[in-house]
Amino acid sequence: MHAILAWFRRLPLSREGLFWLLIATAMLVTGLFKGINLITLLACWIIVLTVLNGWLARRQLRGLEARRALPALVFAQTPFRWAVQLKNRGRKRSQSITVHEDAIQQAWFVGNLPPGRDLTLEDAGNLPARGVVPLAPIRVTCGYPVGLAQVTRLLDGPAELLVAPRLGRLERGVFRHWLSQHCPGLGLLRASPHRHPAAHTEFHGLRAFRAGDSPRHIHWRTTARRGELMVREFEDWPNDNLILLVDPWLPAPASAQGDDRLERLLSLAATILWEWCRQKGDDLVLGIASPTPVLIHGVTGLPFAMDALHALARVEGSPDASFDTMLCRLEETALPGAAIVVLTLRGEPLAEALHDRLHRPAGQINVGAGEERDFFEV
Repeated sequence: MHAILAWFRRLPLSREGLFWLLIATAMLVTGLFKGINLITLLACWIIVLTVLNGWLARRQLRGLEARRALPALVFAQTPFRWAVQLKNRGRKRSQSITVHEDAIQQAWFVGNLPPGRDLTLEDAGNLPARGVVPLAPIRVTCGYPVGLAQVTRLLDGPAELLVAPRLGRLERGVFRHWLSQHCPGLGLLRASPHRHPAAHTEFHGLRAFRAGDSPRHIHWRTTARRGELMVREFEDWPNDNLILLVDPWLPAPASAQGDDRLERLLSLAATILWEWCRQKGDDLVLGIASPTPVLIHGVTGLPFAMDALHALARVEGSPDASFDTMLCRLEETALPGAAIVVLTLRGEPLAEALHDRLHRPAGQINVGAGEERDFFEV
């Protein structure tokens, strides 16, 4: 019985087509057994119509090509544009096609696609979690013309999509203040002031106009209220070099609460990286503690952000995450002059170990204890 059902499921028939095929088979047996030619003729006509439907439906899918056009960078729980490009390379038009994208549970109906033409099908995608998301092939189905047959073809084979951690909101000024408090000697690591492409971009306050100030910085509303020229004062940071270390340690046994805290930690790391890479030209290092430590060193900008966020997308929490291995790797690497920030879920003084081994100012943020809440929220 199971073999018969499996054989029926492999037939390129819709539910209606399978129903009519069973009726036609019963009619054919009855007509042949009782010698009723009209019933036999009607049964044969239904069977031929079903076979013809399958042949015509299969013809509609000939020459079709489909491929996904997805953004280079996708963040978890963030809507993005999901597009499928469908093209008819055949000699005849394709009709009554349905394109299925199982990853977002979406289906598009295409009534008519002339030969040589292409069509872009779009919808909003929103993936719930970071990581490597397997993508099934794009399914294209057709039941033209009467829907008794349902022919399916798989296009654009299976693939993978890297989903970066969800971005939150970082108060950059408050985080800088945290760095100045928790990374002693931060000012010593900054080189003597030099012209930086992002200099004079952080608003600090208002002060009285002095000779040499740019007229563009005059705050006219305050000037009119106080009766004297007032200018905007900016905080000039020679650079924003940063070394960000991620410790994906999780306590054993694994729990949903621990996983949620790890996702928040990775979200904080991704947000810091994304915010820092908006300003180009600074040295930035991302380190991920694991049995084989990941160390990415580059200059802030979109290429570095993509490499770093893709690395965060692959992070797996473990109680075996060793920070000592990361320390050894850092000792062997020529690091830029920058403060070190450690993101972790454990209460061990990792920053002190960094300071002792590398002789660098280091600060530690215990996300499990909520130490990031003053400057970060998801």
